[in-house]
Amino acid sequence: MVERLAKGVIALNAEIAEIDAMIEERFRQHRHAEVILTLPGSGPTPRRNSEQALLCLARRRLNVPWAILRDNADYHAPPPIPVAA
Repeated sequence: MVERLAKGVIALNAEIAEIDAMIEERFRQHRHAEVILTLPGSGPTPRRNSEQALLCLARRRLNVPWAILRDNADYHAPPPIPVAA
């Protein structure tokens, strides 16, 4: 299961890189691109953050099955949280 999830993360990472490049190329064609890039926080974000986020999601997907196996317990969904009216 871990290998399958890791391969999924790698495939998603490649897809994100392709889409990122397309967005970057399209953005650079905008007449205000250079001005927008001078704004704080609007520059390109490091690729590492995307990879870390995907790995974090993969790990979280394994937390529940791991705990069930570790504790030899059945899964019980948490009760729904009431919505304030």
